[in-house]
Amino acid sequence: MAKSLQEVFILICHLVTTPSSKFTHLSVRIFLGRSNKRENLNILKREISPKPQIDAVGAWASSHCHYDYWNRTSFAHELAKHLPTHMFGDCGDKRLPRNTTGNNVLKKYKFYLAFENICCSFYISEKFWTALADYEAVPIVVGASRAEYEKVAPPNSFIYADDFGSVQDLARYVVRVANDDSLYQQYHEWRKHGYAEVYHSHRVFPYCDDKMACKLLDYLEKNAWRPGRPLHMDMDLYGPDWVGSCNTCGQREWMMDFNIKSKQFHGDFLQALEKFKIEHV
Repeated sequence: MAKSLQEVFILICHLVTTPSSKFTHLSVRIFLGRSNKRENLNILKREISPKPQIDAVGAWASSHCHYDYWNRTSFAHELAKHLPTHMFGDCGDKRLPRNTTGNNVLKKYKFYLAFENICCSFYISEKFWTALADYEAVPIVVGASRAEYEKVAPPNSFIYADDFGSVQDLARYVVRVANDDSLYQQYHEWRKHGYAEVYHSHRVFPYCDDKMACKLLDYLEKNAWRPGRPLHMDMDLYGPDWVGSCNTCGQREWMMDFNIKSKQFHGDFLQALEKFKIEHV
């Protein structure tokens, strides 16, 4: 069961609700990182590595360029028009090694664009935690609500995109912080009192709001796992089945422009889902 547990949580990620009436309100949350308090401040106090002088203050690495829920790629490129940013992966023009060398490359930047591909309650992925722990950067975030980030993140450790009135305002503030060492160091003050930790796949453990993870697994075994067939769950990941927790990415008008509002898109999605059911059920 341990292997199945890991596969289930990695596949359906942070927040899952079963589609049956029996477990309608069942939710399971997992975090791919956490912040910890230092027990001995004198021994464990550390400073971040000096950032070299380069022609960009921000970095973004992504190979998931198509959009299902909101146009994250266009958002990143629009921000890059106003904020010097290097883009890595299929969505950018720079290549990034898939090893510790890649981490060392991204560690050169003061800020990292930690944009989630969907905006749901407590959906805070490894992008955020890796930026804090491995890149020693300040994450610029789009995803869960600010209150949810504040609940799990180190204090004053990130910049929340939806706090600003426009993409230009966001970029101007980031540039201001980048050019003011005292202001920039305020976003790393928490490192004197704690540290961030990234959970890799073999260390992903569930945090269950209602202690019902085993019931979720029982349900999946009976209704989703079928020998020789792909995993199938009759649920709309972008609709109310996801505990009704998914919202638009941002509440301000300028951010709403990057959300998918087209009924045609929704119709195409449902058609694709029906085709999948016919072919695999």
